[in-house]
Amino acid sequence: MEHGDGSLATPHQAAALDTSGHGSSGSKSSWLSAFVTFADHLPGAWWVKSSAGAYLYANRTTEVNLGAASGGVLGKTDFDFLPREAAQALRAHDAQVLETGENLEVIEQITDASGTTRSWFSAKFPVQLGEQRCSAGFAIEVTAVSNAKHDAEEMLQQILDAITDMVLVKGPHSRLQWANKAFLSVYGMTNAQLKGIIDAPFSEPDLTQQYVKDDLHVFSTGLPLEIPEEPMIRHDGKVLTCHTVKSPIFDAGGKVIKTVAVIRDTTERKRLELELRQAQKLESLGRLSSGIAHEINTPIQFVSDETHFVRTALKKILSLSEKYRAFVLKSERGELSPKDITDIHAAEADAKLQFVIDNVPPSLEAILEGTNRVAELVQSMKEFAHPDRGDREPADINRALKTTTTICANEMRYVADVELDLGELPLVSCYVNELNQVFVNLLVNAAHAIGDVVASTSLRGKITISTRHVDSDVIVTIRDTGSGIPEAVRSKIFDPFFTTKEVGKGTGQGLALARLIIVDKHKGGLTFDTEIGSGTAFHVRIPINPP
Repeated sequence: MEHGDGSLATPHQAAALDTSGHGSSGSKSSWLSAFVTFADHLPGAWWVKSSAGAYLYANRTTEVNLGAASGGVLGKTDFDFLPREAAQALRAHDAQVLETGENLEVIEQITDASGTTRSWFSAKFPVQLGEQRCSAGFAIEVTAVSNAKHDAEEMLQQILDAITDMVLVKGPHSRLQWANKAFLSVYGMTNAQLKGIIDAPFSEPDLTQQYVKDDLHVFSTGLPLEIPEEPMIRHDGKVLTCHTVKSPIFDAGGKVIKTVAVIRDTTERKRLELELRQAQKLESLGRLSSGIAHEINTPIQFVSDETHFVRTALKKILSLSEKYRAFVLKSERGELSPKDITDIHAAEADAKLQFVIDNVPPSLEAILEGTNRVAELVQSMKEFAHPDRGDREPADINRALKTTTTICANEMRYVADVELDLGELPLVSCYVNELNQVFVNLLVNAAHAIGDVVASTSLRGKITISTRHVDSDVIVTIRDTGSGIPEAVRSKIFDPFFTTKEVGKGTGQGLALARLIIVDKHKGGLTFDTEIGSGTAFHVRIPINPP
């Protein structure tokens, strides 16, 4: 019940009034006594405070938690029992209830004078006591739950800090909110420093705009976004290559409130991939080296032989030329004799003049042809072995096929005839050096497949290389007349390290690498059809402008 000063009775006072039996006042007292007795047995803290924050009522749990004797909190405020900071926090929430007139549910953390921090779930609401507007509420201690949540958050933080991938949480408008240790090391910041800034503080404006655009896409669609390759600039200016997946975080109502990005630094992997592919190209050249040496040696030997012939013929022609000069000089002086004429004819016969006239020009043409052949082979080797630039560039696929056919010529020469059926093609945006590696692998496989069939016979197979422009793709088909692929292994031929060749003749990486380059990197297709006893055709589909 209310005292004349506006305060409520203590539970003991209310109980005493309850036994007085004074009419309606006694009825009110009885109700109040029952309420406060009930409240004293509730597990939580209950209270009513004046607009100035003074306690008008508090149950026993409240008194105990404030460290007060029974009835010792009436007329006092939280500042009489708690450290100033804790009391100010409680007072702010009470004032909010009185100002808004609305209920408030909040987790309040209170540190007492001994330094112990306890967490409470508080429900606060406005009440009207006579002419006085007050705040009332109850609280249930959730320290254990709060500690468990804090422990879980700390564990999650440690887990996220332990992984090597970067994790970044953003709010609306790409404002950074939290990052794990891996990300913080790249930005050279703490979480406190990066919180609230717009993404990519070290990047060029266009790159930052792309990040913001990607975030907006996730916010607006509620769908994750995968970015296979994008640049990221460290605080020291180093440019990283990253694979990023951005995903939405929803509130209870299904609205996107944040995004979380998992970012993997693929810079080193990309570098190693380039080195590996370069090593594999050089390995291919190494495997074909004896054949390439033969391809170079044959025209060089031919050029050498023809050069020796031309040199010998030239010596005789020069000797004959000297005799012609002497013959002409005698003729001018009128000193020619029949013997001089006989001698000059003998010199012509000795120099085999007609033979030289008939054979030196073809020899010179042969020398030019041989040197051109060597130059073509060397140029093909340079193009094949040239390191990747790391970017797509327009390329002539027909030229690439001619280059690889030249490189593999000796591998195919003794087992098959090669037929080129090259259609008119547009330039293709691609990694042409990597495509060269694919074509070499397919041509060598075709030669080996035919070699298994024609071995120890006089038969020859056939390898047909054709190209076509179909819609938005270029189709390359390499067909052989080998033995075909057994049905039992057809599902395995693109698996890494799978090979049907004997030890030392194959690593099992050729077709696996081909699929990686064509399907994964060029977004194309690599398929085959085969028939036992008739051969196999591999079909390479290359988008003209890959996505």
